[in-house]
Amino acid sequence: LEAAVAEVREVLAMAEAYGIGPYVAFDASVVRGLAYYTGVVFEGFDRRGEMRAICGGGRYDRLLSLYGSREAVPCTGFGMGDAVIADLL
Repeated sequence: LEAAVAEVREVLAMAEAYGIGPYVAFDASVVRGLAYYTGVVFEGFDRRGEMRAICGGGRYDRLLSLYGSREAVPCTGFGMGDAVIADLL
């Protein structure tokens, strides 16, 4: 648990350092349904918070191993929904 709390604190500190802290909030209820995530997961929303998630993703350190990589490759990625983007634009 301590490592998870430290990781969340680190992510929030990095958001502050990049000047996006006011747009970042921690929400422990966010659970992305894919079992390959190994760390922080996230979702992105419009500024007004009126729409469903525009994008979502997270950390997955062992995903490439599922596809034949012989070594763990740390990764972070996300996907976006075209319908939400079209509504936003």
